[in-house]
Amino acid sequence: MVINKTPNSSVEADVAVAGFVPFTTAKVATLSGPDYLSHNDDGSTYRSVTPAPPVTVGITESAFNTSGPTFRYEFPAHSITVIELQAQ
Repeated sequence: MVINKTPNSSVEADVAVAGFVPFTTAKVATLSGPDYLSHNDDGSTYRSVTPAPPVTVGITESAFNTSGPTFRYEFPAHSITVIELQAQ
């Protein structure tokens, strides 16, 4: 799991896995929203002087092709990403 706190830019990083060789396809789940105030409050419980923002936070799922136990991945701005690798 990687948390990218950078509000306006993605972060590209090398990922190295030790102890096993993963299959070439990994599952990726990313939780993100447009900014740090994003949430999915329905507006009836939001307690602030500003109106509740629209529903904007969500999880996207995708597949990613790894190149073995070491690969490079770009983590979206202001997100939490989980990469699930299966051992061969």
